[in-house]
Amino acid sequence: MLTDYRVLDFTDERGALCGQLLADLGAQVLRVEPPGGSPMRAALSGELMWQVYARNCDSVVLDLDSANSREQLAALAEQADLVVDNGGALGDVLARLQAEHPRLVRVSITAFGTRYGPAAKQLAFAMTARDDDV
Repeated sequence: MLTDYRVLDFTDERGALCGQLLADLGAQVLRVEPPGGSPMRAALSGELMWQVYARNCDSVVLDLDSANSREQLAALAEQADLVVDNGGALGDVLARLQAEHPRLVRVSITAFGTRYGPAAKQLAFAMTARDDDV
């Protein structure tokens, strides 16, 4: 269904289901991990849960503090259609990426409808999220 779409996935455990579902629907999903791997591997009870949420996805490790990795990310963005993130620390990097590649669609999954409010860093899953929090 989504075989023509390429997704850069910067989510952690709060947004992992989004990338998984897009991949299950046929999109080419590339999970971008920091050096040392995604913290989600440990946060979701180890490698088994990582495999569940990363199924049908590829991954790449990029150190976004390195010029070489930023060049790699720019090359990946050239081919991508969608960027999925949880906001937070990568917000500036992703905003710049979107400005440089205006055709990229950015989906930012946030807890309680905000990236910056008092509850922005709290974990929110389907049972706590509301439709009007968008």
